[in-house]
Amino acid sequence: MVYWLIVIHACPQIYKHIGTELDINEELNHFVSMAIQLEDFYDNRTIYNRLTWWPRLFNQFVPSDVDLEVYLKRFWELRTTLSEIRDGVKSFLKLLKSCDVILAVICGNDGQVGMKNHRIQQSGLAGMFNEVLIIGETIESRKLALDILKEKYSTSFKDMTIVEDKPGPINEYQSISTDIATIRVDIHCPLTKAWLGPSLPDYSFNSMSELLSSLKPI
Repeated sequence: MVYWLIVIHACPQIYKHIGTELDINEELNHFVSMAIQLEDFYDNRTIYNRLTWWPRLFNQFVPSDVDLEVYLKRFWELRTTLSEIRDGVKSFLKLLKSCDVILAVICGNDGQVGMKNHRIQQSGLAGMFNEVLIIGETIESRKLALDILKEKYSTSFKDMTIVEDKPGPINEYQSISTDIATIRVDIHCPLTKAWLGPSLPDYSFNSMSELLSSLKPI
């Protein structure tokens, strides 16, 4: 399972808060709109360190001597507090745990060491997962993550089911082994680019709630 399936992306609200704190008043909507466009662009390229591209955004609205690291800290504070757990997620995880299913999060990093793990802990759901594997921090690749899970839990690809929201990772898992079952769940998110492109998951659902309702009661 990936983290964006768990929490709702709150970027527009975050940038609105930051823009207001920076006294970007008349151009606030433009600032937020441009921020989301750039978030979308760089997320699609898996460039998660915002300090690498924020100057392109902020220098158009505020003096160049603004300390971006201060506002990056503020960004993560807001993202942690404003993010909400998606409908159906808790029930879905509780159902799987009641069946003694091994649950793992395999996700990308946040471009800041330790931040993704911190946000997962703050979500209140960390205890639901047997493993949290963060690519670029605790693990090098999805393939290595799966190999670790196979060895640690004495399982095989045939026993694995991946729940994802983006086509790219689904295609990558299928290239690792066609024995892995793949589920794609659509999410409503202000970003779009990384969700475009073809994929052929074994199952598709419009939401986590729909996925939950498809499962037979145990």
